[in-house]
Amino acid sequence: MTIKKRLIVTFAGIICMAFLSIGISSGSLLESGKNLDTIQDATIPTINEIGMVKRNLIATLSNTLEMMLLDDSEYIKSLKGDNSSHEKTMAESIDFIQQNAKGERLAEIDGLLEQIAQVRKELEALAGTDEEKAFALYQEEFSPLVIKAVTELDAFTVEYTETLNEELGKRQTRRIVLTYLSIGLFIVGCIGSIKIIAKLVASIMEPVDEVNKALIALSQGQLGYQFTYETENEFQEMCNNIRFSLKELHKYVMGISTELSAFAKGDFATEHAVSYIGDFEEIGNSIDHVKEQISEIMEEMQAASKQVEVSSEQIASTSQELANGSMEQASAVEELTASINEILEQIKTSADRARETSTISRQAESGAVYGNEKVNQTAAAIHEIEEKSAEIENIINIIDQIATQTRLLSLNASIEAARAGETGRGFAIVATEVGNLAAESAEAAKGISKLINDMTVSVKHGVELMGETEEALAKVVDQARGIDSHITEIAEASKEQAVIIEQISLGADQISAVVQSNSSYSQESAATAEELSGQAVLLENMIQRFRTKK
Repeated sequence: MTIKKRLIVTFAGIICMAFLSIGISSGSLLESGKNLDTIQDATIPTINEIGMVKRNLIATLSNTLEMMLLDDSEYIKSLKGDNSSHEKTMAESIDFIQQNAKGERLAEIDGLLEQIAQVRKELEALAGTDEEKAFALYQEEFSPLVIKAVTELDAFTVEYTETLNEELGKRQTRRIVLTYLSIGLFIVGCIGSIKIIAKLVASIMEPVDEVNKALIALSQGQLGYQFTYETENEFQEMCNNIRFSLKELHKYVMGISTELSAFAKGDFATEHAVSYIGDFEEIGNSIDHVKEQISEIMEEMQAASKQVEVSSEQIASTSQELANGSMEQASAVEELTASINEILEQIKTSADRARETSTISRQAESGAVYGNEKVNQTAAAIHEIEEKSAEIENIINIIDQIATQTRLLSLNASIEAARAGETGRGFAIVATEVGNLAAESAEAAKGISKLINDMTVSVKHGVELMGETEEALAKVVDQARGIDSHITEIAEASKEQAVIIEQISLGADQISAVVQSNSSYSQESAATAEELSGQAVLLENMIQRFRTKK
């Protein structure tokens, strides 16, 4: 059963038990109200009416005795009127009593009252005419009848009161039974509700504990934690999402770590170990862009370095030939006249090769400058990675802020649950656990931020390598410019040699100086060419440290 259904069943049961308890309590209160109504509407008025009959009987007895003792006809007439009034009042009281009470004794009392009324009328007829007979009737019949009626009324009052008390006792017993039944149902409902709520809290806490373990592992950098919890309620989707998130985070971190390790080793031909999705797709695109840029730059630099190496070898060869030619010129000064044509050819050849060498040197300089530009572009791409890492760190900071707000909300929930008292205890525990989870989420965010900082350090190392490569290319550019300068001088010297050859008649000393000058220049060119060749080899070795896609 889902947690939603459990909550509905629990609260429905609590509400039903509450309504049932309220209904039973209401029945008990209504029963008590009926008892009070019975006492107020029937019992007390009935007893009052019984007292009224007794008072009227005694008054009738007194008035009848006065009629027999007095001779005042007017007063006797007044007493007769009073007796008639008392008789009427007693009849009304008996009717009221018969409406609220039953029994043989009440019928007997009614018969006694009829006898008393009949004897009274006989006494009134004898009063003033036959006093002796009237006194005898009064003492033998009237007075005993009145006393018996009063005694019966007293007995009826006692019997009526006992019957009423017995009935009230039965009603009181029913009210007590209903009250205890209401209390029992309420207790049973409370116990059942507590058990259901306890099970409900347990069903909530179990996945929360599992999530807590997963977040603790995440905060400790254990992205490979196996989250195996399974359930059939609403927490299943949350558990699946957490399991997927842990797996994806571990996959992304391992993939980025693998690629950055390959970058640090100079391998830019490696493929993605994972498929980046969502916001992580930007990271994958940036890494691909970096690999493509660096691969292109390295390939161009490698081609340029090979071209510089070949050019430097050609320059070295040409310079050596120039040096050999100069030595031959020096040894053949004496044979200058005979060898003038050969020298002219050699000078022309030297001039042509100097021009070719100058062209090759300028090409090597252009290649080195282009390689330097590509290195700058590589550094810009790596700086872009640093900026993306900063954006990721900002996202982690936002997660940390959300965790802080969650802790504040859980604290407010704990305060509200504490105000709710015993009822909110379970929710207070849940709020505390949520606060703990938020704190652990913040720790996990810090762990991820640390991983990103480590990645930034690796990127900075790549920037340093690019800086070293840029310095090496700058040296190659400067040396290429020096070679070009020397070759230009060689070309100018060749021109001077041509002029000197044409003016050979000016003297052998001038030819000797030119030959020595050519020899010095050739040696310098050879040394410079050898140094350039060494720098080209060094540059090629550095480039070979990097593995590109092509």
